[in-house]
Amino acid sequence: MKKIVLLFCTLICTNVLMAQFVSRDEVTYQIIGPNSVKVYSYDGTDSVLIIPSHITYNGTNYTVTEIGYYAFNSNDVLISVDIPNSVTSIEEGAFYHCDNLRTLYFNAINCNDFNFTPFYYCPISTIHIGDSVQRIPAYFSYGLNGLTTVTIPNSIDSIGNYAFNNCSNLRNIISLANIPPSLGSYCFSNIPNDATVEVPCSGLQSYMSSSWSNYFSNIEILLCTYHPSSIGFFKIFSEILIT
Repeated sequence: MKKIVLLFCTLICTNVLMAQFVSRDEVTYQIIGPNSVKVYSYDGTDSVLIIPSHITYNGTNYTVTEIGYYAFNSNDVLISVDIPNSVTSIEEGAFYHCDNLRTLYFNAINCNDFNFTPFYYCPISTIHIGDSVQRIPAYFSYGLNGLTTVTIPNSIDSIGNYAFNNCSNLRNIISLANIPPSLGSYCFSNIPNDATVEVPCSGLQSYMSSSWSNYFSNIEILLCTYHPSSIGFFKIFSEILIT
């Protein structure tokens, strides 16, 4: 009788464990809550990967909220990855040593800080930050030496500790926010001394009197484009003289 009970319990436990993992389009997800999953691993051959914000399993709709510990570790296939707006956590080493990963689309609206960059040893040279992203996590692109320029959208209100620290070739930062995003500790340390920040005309004085000036001596006016449909004109100011 004990053997039967033990066998029954083993079968139940096995089924539960099997149900915790779901495979969709060569991505394996782990069910971590009643309606949420994390990306567990990727065994695909597609070099361009768009991670979905939701998957369906057994009639239940699950939100992709996390990318797991070393989920894409040492993947040499990926050249571009798109992280959806639903992700709130990316664990350590998630994209560690993806030796051909060059383009990142980051759309996670309010992602938790990283303990360390999940993109370590990736040759990322282009980062697209989505227009709805509210904050850039700590250690976001720490040590990404392939990164030469980055555009920070108007939606960003804060940049975490060490976010762009040690990006040795980052020489051009374009910030579209009129109000300077708050900066965490050392977020732009150890980048080239001649790095330039381009900011909106209306925000120039705010940036120059904020903590941004602690990192950058070159804060310049971004090329201003106006297209007021009400009066139907298009004008570009390539140089603005402030008196």
